[in-house]
Amino acid sequence: FTTARQNFMNAVETGAPMEEQNKLYNEMIEALTDKLQDDAREAARKEIATMNPYDAQLTAEAREFFNNIEKLPPKGIEKLFPQETIDRIF
Repeated sequence: FTTARQNFMNAVETGAPMEEQNKLYNEMIEALTDKLQDDAREAARKEIATMNPYDAQLTAEAREFFNNIEKLPPKGIEKLFPQETIDRIF
């Protein structure tokens, strides 16, 4: 990006034709976009790398609490919890 920006600035300062300035400006913007996308990807990768899937596990106390819950829905209600929730908790 820095090189593309400098090329554009040099073209503006030297009074290069508008077509050349436009081309260099587009190259500068594309380089900036690529750099920002790369930075965002790297930040996301670092964030994902620090995540630990075991941090979301239930404690023994929470597991006991959920295991003691009446798992059948009240009469007249077909479902108490979605199956995904039940699978994750129990």
